[in-house]
Amino acid sequence: FQMVDINESCFVADQLAASQAYVTFMAVKAFLCYLALLLLVWHVKRNGVRWLVHTNTKIVFSSYLVCNFVASAAFGIIYTVDVYRLWLGGPCPLLHYRVVFVLRGVGIIALMSEILCGLVLSLERLYSSCRPVHFEKAASVGLSVVAVVVSLVTSTGVMVVFLVPLSNFSALVPTTNLKTPETAEGYKMMIYFMIGMELASILTFHIGWLVNYCSKPDPDASSSIALLYQIKENAEIISTMLPIEYIHSFFMCAITFGMALYPVIVQSKSPLNMQIFLEVLSMPAHFTLFLVAILEYKLARRRRRLRHCVLSDETSHYFKQLRK
Repeated sequence: FQMVDINESCFVADQLAASQAYVTFMAVKAFLCYLALLLLVWHVKRNGVRWLVHTNTKIVFSSYLVCNFVASAAFGIIYTVDVYRLWLGGPCPLLHYRVVFVLRGVGIIALMSEILCGLVLSLERLYSSCRPVHFEKAASVGLSVVAVVVSLVTSTGVMVVFLVPLSNFSALVPTTNLKTPETAEGYKMMIYFMIGMELASILTFHIGWLVNYCSKPDPDASSSIALLYQIKENAEIISTMLPIEYIHSFFMCAITFGMALYPVIVQSKSPLNMQIFLEVLSMPAHFTLFLVAILEYKLARRRRRLRHCVLSDETSHYFKQLRK
């Protein structure tokens, strides 16, 4: 049986290596991952996280950006390894599954940690919307650090629980996918966990937005200015994070349910066609490009508003507008 499996794996690997279009596509995907790294570094050097104001929010969002950096780097490396072994690997260019597990596993842990950091941010915004005055006074640096560490540990634990017991680390595989016939069930449960956390984050952001929108402090209260400022900050952060969360969850759902619909969409059962279809749907690997684009757009609009406020000598009217 093992010889039959090896022969089948060699057939798939040779088919992938013989497709110049597929190898070129993998090279383009690797380039996009490295481009995302450069753009993310450029964005952070240009903007930092100063626009978030609060230290605890800065810590969580900085961790979110680091997770995106690690994910892009991990996927860029694995695509590079894939291109190298298909171009120069000779006949039957198989990979050790343990190499695939380490490289793609780092990327998936980073993706999952990124999702959980987004959930932490949504809970923080909900708390800020419900108790804005208290949130304004509280730094909660230690709590933010703990939340980030718990996110990382949880992501690693989920992957270990769902995949390690089912994995055959001595196997030779034709693709760089963690999902194999042996790990299929555990992989599916892990992806469902990630999508569930992402949807919970989106729901929490929407609840926070609704609570924040309905907050109407007493104009005569001594804390009304601080309250109004916090409400305004909440609205800006939530409006920035929601499109980010929507796009990321769309990519996750597309790859999950797209592969389930593959037999309906594509009639051919060719391993090459299936792998191309999978890689076309693997947009979470390139999410950092969209993240940088959204952040640049949102922060550019913010800068334009502030510039207009200063140039028009409307600074004195700022808080009057907040009171409306």
